[in-house]
Amino acid sequence: MPNRVFTITFLFFIFFMIAIVSFAQSQFFGRLVSENSSKLIEREYGVKLSFDRFNLSLFPLKTTLVNVDVEYKGHNAEVGMLSV
Repeated sequence: MPNRVFTITFLFFIFFMIAIVSFAQSQFFGRLVSENSSKLIEREYGVKLSFDRFNLSLFPLKTTLVNVDVEYKGHNAEVGMLSV
């Protein structure tokens, strides 16, 4: 019986983690993060930054921004992907 409880708990945890990572990489969440981070970065540094979504990778550990657009003092740069 304890083995069954452990298995169910483990499967629930795995499912929950997959759901969180999938939501974090969705276009909806990417736009939400992009809008909020753009406001903060523009207020602090005067740079307009926007991106559509981002991908998270564990091996190797990195974050990739997709469809990045940067504007600073009238100059505009469009970057397809930017990995950090």
